[in-house]
Amino acid sequence: MTELEITKQKAEAGDAEAQDRLGDMYRLGTGTEKNYEEALKWYKASEAQGNISAHNHVGVMYQYGYAVEKDCEKARVIYEECIAKGEYKACNNLGILYNNGLSVPKDQEKAFSLFLKAAENGVPQGMENVANAYIKGHGVQRDYDKAEKWIMTAAEHGMFSALVYLGRECYGGSDEDNRRAFRLFSKGMEQGYSLSCALLGLMYAQGLGVEKNGVKAAELYQRLIDDPGAPENEKAYGYFYLGVSYSEGNGVPYSEKKAAELYDRAAAYGNDEVTEIIGRLYYDAQDIKRDLRKAFEYISLTAEHGYVPGIYMLGILYYDGQAVKRDDGRAYELFVTAAEKGSADAMQQLGHLYSSGIYVEKDMKTAAEWYKKAVERGNARAEGCLGGMYLCGEGVEKDYRKAHELLKRSCSKGDMTGLYNMGYMYDKGLGVPKSARTARIYYKQAEKSGHFSAGKRLVNISFIARLAAEWLTHKK
Repeated sequence: MTELEITKQKAEAGDAEAQDRLGDMYRLGTGTEKNYEEALKWYKASEAQGNISAHNHVGVMYQYGYAVEKDCEKARVIYEECIAKGEYKACNNLGILYNNGLSVPKDQEKAFSLFLKAAENGVPQGMENVANAYIKGHGVQRDYDKAEKWIMTAAEHGMFSALVYLGRECYGGSDEDNRRAFRLFSKGMEQGYSLSCALLGLMYAQGLGVEKNGVKAAELYQRLIDDPGAPENEKAYGYFYLGVSYSEGNGVPYSEKKAAELYDRAAAYGNDEVTEIIGRLYYDAQDIKRDLRKAFEYISLTAEHGYVPGIYMLGILYYDGQAVKRDDGRAYELFVTAAEKGSADAMQQLGHLYSSGIYVEKDMKTAAEWYKKAVERGNARAEGCLGGMYLCGEGVEKDYRKAHELLKRSCSKGDMTGLYNMGYMYDKGLGVPKSARTARIYYKQAEKSGHFSAGKRLVNISFIARLAAEWLTHKK
C-alpha cells in the first residue's frame, strides 16, 4: 500500500491526526494530485474532533482561498485561536498576515516576533521567515550572521529557499560574502538539496570563496544532471553551467558545439530563468556563435509563460529589430507590461524612451517618474539618468545634492551614465568643487565602460589643459 492509501485508511477509521495528514497530502499534492476540496473535507473532519493542527490548516485554506472564498480576516481569527492553544505553526501564518498587511495593518516588527516564536518552537517555515527578515531588515536590523544561523537550522528541516536567497545575495561580493555563500551552498548539498550542486559548482568555476577548480565545478554540474531525484527544472542549471564550462574551456575541453548542445538541453527542461539567459547568450553572442532565431525562440517562450525578465527582453528584441522585425508599439507594450510586473530594467527603459522621445512624445516629467520607480529597486542606470536630470533640472527641480547622491550610488555599481554625469559635475563645478583632475578620472571610467561622449569630454579637458600650459609658458 502507498502512503496515501495507508493514511486514507486510518483517516476513514476516524484517526484525527491521519485526517489532518491526509488533508496536507491533498493540499500539497504529496503522493496524489492536488485536490483542495478533498483537503478541506479532511481538515474539517479532523477539526471537528478538536485537532488544533487541522484548525490551523483550515485557516490556511481561508487565507489563500483554497476551496473556499478567500477571507484573511477569518484566517486571522483562526490563527489567534490556535496560538492560544499552543499551535506554533499558526504564529508563522499570522506573521505572514502582519508582514503583508492582510486584514491587519502592516507591521513587520510584530510579524518578526511571531516568526521568531514559531522558529524557536521548531517550525521550519518560521526559521526561514526569521532568516529572510534578517536578510532584508524587515522588522529587525539586517544581520547576515543571524540569518545564516537560522538558515542552517532550517536546512536541517529541508527548507532551502532562504539558503539560496542569501547565498545569491552574497555571491560575487566581498571575500567574506563569498565564503558565506560557499558555506551556505555546501550546507545545501550536505542536506541533499540538488540545486546546491550547481551553485557550489559556480563558486569553484570562478574561484569565489574557494580556490578555483574548473574540474570540480564540472563534476558538480554533472552530479546534478545525473541525480535521479533532482527536479527537472533544477537539472536545467546543471546543463546550463556545464555548457558555460565548455564555452570557456574551464575544467573541460573547449567546445562551442558541445556548449550549444548543452544549452539547448537546458532550455528543453522548461526552466524560464535558464531559458531566458540562454536566449540572451545567443543574442549577445557571448562565448557562443550568435543565433538570433534561437534567441527570439527562447526569449519568446519565457515571455509567453509570464516570466518578467523574458517579457522585458522580448521588448528589447522588438525595439532593436535584429532578431525580429522592429515593432515600436509592441516593444512599448512589453516594456509597460514588464514594468507593471516589477521589472526595474523595464522601468528604466521607459524612462529612457520618454526622455528621448523615442516612439512616444518626449515627456521629461514622465521619464523622471519611471526612473524614480526603477531607482527604488536599485537600478544603477536609472540612478545615473535621474541624477543627470537633477543636475540639469529636467523633469525635476534642479537639486545638486540629490544629483550627487544618486550619481554616487550609480558610480559604485560601475554604470557608465552615472560615471559620465559625475565627471560632468566636477568638470563644470556643479554643486562640487570644480576639478578637471577628478572629472578626468570619471570620464575615463565612463569611456572604458562604453560611454561614447566621455571620450569627447576627455579630449576637451586635455585641450584646455594644454592651452593653459602654453599660456603659462608664454607668460614666463
